[in-house]
Amino acid sequence: MYCRALACDFDGTGASNGRLAPEIAAVLAAARAQGYATLLVTGRALEDLLAADVDFASFDAVVAEKEPYVI
Repeated sequence: MYCRALACDFDGTGASNGRLAPEIAAVLAAARAQGYATLLVTGRALEDLLAADVDFASFDAVVAEKEPYVI
């Protein structure tokens, strides 16, 4: 058994001003359609992401400041 996952960073790479770039959202949607789990991995604190009203809809789970958060 194996797991297929796509993990990506957020600030400065996949997003700006707390919003995911449209082309990144499209890639994540395509990956999910092919059975990949999508993970947001960031050094930011989870509470900061929640306070910034980050849209987690493209992700299956978030790892923030070493705190897992399953959506």
